[in-house]
Amino acid sequence: MCFRPSGVVRPVRCPKCGTFNSPNNKSCKKCGYKPEETQKDSADNSAKTSI
Repeated sequence: MCFRPSGVVRPVRCPKCGTFNSPNNKSCKKCGYKPEETQKDSADNSAKTSI
């Protein structure tokens, strides 16, 4: 069995291009995709539609 130390974090795969990035990255190192903007936009849109 292989045990990963608790301080080691898994890389995150970009949903747009599939590149593995550090979970600390704000955007994809290859394509520049920013997941925070998409979440903000969808939250803004849902707030607009509920009014």
